[in-house]
Amino acid sequence: MNPETTTPSALGLGLSIEGFGLAVHTRQGSVLSDISASVASGEILGISGAEGTGRTSLCLVLCGRMKFRSGTLDVGGEPMPKRMRWLRANSVLAPTGDLYGLEGALRVREEIRRTLKLTGKKSARLSANQILETAGLVGQERTLVRDLPVVTRRRLEIVCAFADKARLVVVDDLQQGIPYAHQPEIWRYLKELANESGATVVATCLDPEPASDWCDQVLRIDETSPKPSTPSAGEAT
Repeated sequence: MNPETTTPSALGLGLSIEGFGLAVHTRQGSVLSDISASVASGEILGISGAEGTGRTSLCLVLCGRMKFRSGTLDVGGEPMPKRMRWLRANSVLAPTGDLYGLEGALRVREEIRRTLKLTGKKSARLSANQILETAGLVGQERTLVRDLPVVTRRRLEIVCAFADKARLVVVDDLQQGIPYAHQPEIWRYLKELANESGATVVATCLDPEPASDWCDQVLRIDETSPKPSTPSAGEAT
C-alpha cells in the first residue's frame, strides 16, 4: 500500500515512531545531537529536560514539522522524509499555556467552535458537546477561557487536541504553569484521552516526575548526554 494514501483505519489508530541518532541544527547552532527515541502505536512517550535542551525541537521533528540534519526516523515502518507530508496531515501539535495564541480572548463555546472549524467535520473525533463534557465545562460555555482555573484551561487545551482524528498527538510543555500537586491529575487526564482515542502521544515536560507514572517511556535529555529511560513495570499505569 502507498503510505501517502493509506487511511488511518487501514493502518490502525496509533502511529509507531523510531528515531535513531537524530541531530537538529538551526542558524544558532546545534539544538540536538545523537538523540534516539521510539514510541509504539498507541503509547505515550514523555520527553523531559530543562528549557533550552531541545524538547520542542524534538517534538517538531517527530511530528514532521522540522527537518533533522542527520540520523534516521521511521514512521509506521517507512523512512523519513518519505512520509513527512503524510505525518504532518495525521498529527496534531498542541502547545500549551496560551490556548492557540488567543490569550483566552474567546469564550469556551467560541473556542470549541473554532477548534472544530479548523479540524473539519470529516476529521473531527469529538463533537462540541462531547468536548464540553470531557473537559468538565458543561454550564460554562459563556465563560472566557482566560477566566478558567489553570488546570481546567489545560484540560480544555488537551481535549481540543484530541478533537481531531490525528494518529499522533504532540503536547508541548504539558506541565507548564500547573502547580506540582495538580500535575498527576493532568497526566492522568492525558492518559485517559490517549487510551480512549488510540492515538500515539508525545508530551514534553520539565520534570520527569510524575511523567514516569503515566508514560510508557520517558526520554530524559540534557545539554551534554541525552539518555532514554524506560519506567519499570511497576511505575507505568
